[in-house]
Amino acid sequence: MDIEDRYGDLQEIYFKSDSGDIIVNNLNKKTAEILLENNRVFVIENNQKLELEEWLDPDSKMKYNLDVYGDDGKNNTKVHLEFEF
Repeated sequence: MDIEDRYGDLQEIYFKSDSGDIIVNNLNKKTAEILLENNRVFVIENNQKLELEEWLDPDSKMKYNLDVYGDDGKNNTKVHLEFEF
């Protein structure tokens, strides 16, 4: 499955992020580490590996507000995504 098909509006996370970057879910204030593996985006939270979509909101995938920060220590936002359906 292509990245565009799998992730839709979230594909920017795959293309602009690196493993080790920090992702922040601004809706529920959760943070995690991004892991890119086998053309998929995972997040590591509390030593648990989750699919990106599962981590966003297990109950509703109809809205998100995310920031991804690089691990360069400069607090530069690499990606900012907001969506509400």
